[in-house]
Amino acid sequence: MALKTDQDKAIGFVKILRDRTAEREQADRQRLMMHELSHRMKNTLSVVQSIAMQSMRSATSLDDAREKLMSRITAYSRAHDILLQKQWLSATLKNVVETATAAVGWEDSYRIQWNGPTVTLGPEAALSFSMTLHELLTNACKYGALSNDVGRVDVDWVIERYEDGEHLLISWRETGGPEVSAPTQNGFGSRLISSTLRMYGNPVISFEPSGLALDIDMPLSKVEFREDLARIEVSG
Repeated sequence: MALKTDQDKAIGFVKILRDRTAEREQADRQRLMMHELSHRMKNTLSVVQSIAMQSMRSATSLDDAREKLMSRITAYSRAHDILLQKQWLSATLKNVVETATAAVGWEDSYRIQWNGPTVTLGPEAALSFSMTLHELLTNACKYGALSNDVGRVDVDWVIERYEDGEHLLISWRETGGPEVSAPTQNGFGSRLISSTLRMYGNPVISFEPSGLALDIDMPLSKVEFREDLARIEVSG
């Protein structure tokens, strides 16, 4: 803008600069959030669609299908609630186990014990482990160690250092329940557990007479979201 005297003689110019960095950064964040929201919505709908299809396919009746579908979607919803508390960034393995246990009505029960160091999971791993634990707990309540008055479930995890880096080892053990034998065919729950955990490591499921056993060894880098290297030992 020209700067003039009272006689309309140009003696200079005025230039106004506005710092719009914050506005641009906010717009970039909004675009990123919308892209991330779209990505997560598509993933969520795909998972729900898969749960619905498989639950209907393996159901023996409409009531059975409704029960399985509602139970699995509720478990998936609870897993999302955990992540929302951390802005969809992370959830601890302990929190995932506690929430899965509460979802089947066994919170604060001495018959379900867990123990291990603090491991902060990324969002995908947290959802995967939540669904896996839900299937394991549901099976234990119907047919396994939690189907009687004396059985118990122990979930333990440790971190071991190998040549290729740190690994997370998770162990699920059922004891005191009815005698277990290998199923003649795999249902949706078994397929979900195996396919989900194979994304992170090699799960080994054993149908021991004393109860179902599951072990998985996975690189910690595949599942952990961590801001520092501090770990606090916790037990439940």
